[in-house]
Amino acid sequence: MVFRFLIALVGLALVAAMGPARAADPQTHRHSVAVIIGNKSYQGRIPEVSYAHRDADAMKGYLTQVLGYREGNIIDLRDATKSQMESAFGNRTSHRG
Repeated sequence: MVFRFLIALVGLALVAAMGPARAADPQTHRHSVAVIIGNKSYQGRIPEVSYAHRDADAMKGYLTQVLGYREGNIIDLRDATKSQMESAFGNRTSHRG
């Protein structure tokens, strides 16, 4: 539950930091990399987050269409497992993701 809250909080902070939607110079983010995580389904008693995939799609659209990120530089995880998250970010024994 806390993890889900932290992910939502980080997402909101990123959107707020981006400021108003305006087209960026495509060269500005040519080498930028982003990780989008849209987790809709969880195990156990955690309720489904029905809008998570839609929000992830919206973020991907913002990154590509407004900020000029290249599709190949966006790691898009949906309903990510622990191993998929560690593959993207690393873990406590290895920083390599």
